[in-house]
Amino acid sequence: MSRFALPTPPFVDANRSVIAKDPADYWRELQAGGVFVDPGGYYLVTRREDVNAALRDHATFASARKPLSTSGAGVKSLPIPVPIGYDPPEHSRFRRILQPYFSSRAADELLPAMREQASALIDAVVPDGGCDAVGDIADPFPFGVLMSLCGLPLDDRDKLAALSDVNWDMPGSGSELFTYLAGEIARDERPVLAAQLLTDDDPFTEEEVLGFYGLLCLAQDGIQAGIGSALLQLARDPRLCSILRDNPDQFGAFAEEIVRLATPLPFIGRITTKAVTIAGVTIPAGSVVRLCLASANLDESGKPSVTVTDEGKIRPKPHWGFGGGVHRCLGSHLARRELRIVLREWHRRIPDYELAPGLELEYPPGLRMVQNLELVWPST
Repeated sequence: MSRFALPTPPFVDANRSVIAKDPADYWRELQAGGVFVDPGGYYLVTRREDVNAALRDHATFASARKPLSTSGAGVKSLPIPVPIGYDPPEHSRFRRILQPYFSSRAADELLPAMREQASALIDAVVPDGGCDAVGDIADPFPFGVLMSLCGLPLDDRDKLAALSDVNWDMPGSGSELFTYLAGEIARDERPVLAAQLLTDDDPFTEEEVLGFYGLLCLAQDGIQAGIGSALLQLARDPRLCSILRDNPDQFGAFAEEIVRLATPLPFIGRITTKAVTIAGVTIPAGSVVRLCLASANLDESGKPSVTVTDEGKIRPKPHWGFGGGVHRCLGSHLARRELRIVLREWHRRIPDYELAPGLELEYPPGLRMVQNLELVWPST
């Protein structure tokens, strides 16, 4: 089949961004379209079967990246994100070394720290009768957990969050972040996770540790988006909120449905290593492809809602919210627990809440992350 340009999707905004104000209305249309050509020249692969096949074919849809220069003191170049910036066999080595630190058991060991941090953030806003659930809870909480995981000073949580806007496609991006991380890793008493990785039987280099820490910082966007989407869904659905209050063991199932339906990171980028034809469109070698996880996560019913049985049980459906294939999210166990913990602690402290009157939600391009989520409840 020959290459051809498809019409511009109707949900592209005035800035030519793929995601409009609230993209949830467009995932079904995307899924039906197969392949789109973004105005920026990227190819969007959107059908479930095509996304699934691409996720499992790293030989054709590569994730490997090249190093870019940066201007940070003590950092010669922007580190390659570890392990996502590599393909096998290098990627396989990184996954093997890192897996024990992100296993289900390792995530469970962080549960006490998660509960303590979630409780502290929520307790601080309870007396106020309202808060910005994004700025006050969703943004800081994942970075607190990250500090505990890495052994970085908890007092630096907000500083690290402020520095973590990294674009791995832009030279010089993240210079302050990597200067901070390089300084922490170079201390006489190194952060615990960095110290372990640097002295393991198959040790990381300092640059690899920086690339790994940098990716962890960037990955917090997904947790933040998931928390915001979950609280938004529950504030809009009192029945679902009531089910979870009465059955707290259902928070895990609800979290899975949020990852499926809200898909915090709706696109995953890949680069084609050879020409490939999908849905009648030939994508040339060397093209940037964005695999649309959000459209792939739609089931046959077409209903963008949490699946609840007649008995009031949440039944999560399979999804690709954490990607798939060799590059499936390394931190999925930890992410699931973070989302479950913060939701349980929130509802233990604030069982009844709603959206602030007149609230108009705002979304940034590229993420299913609500930027403003004003919630209110009866003050105590």
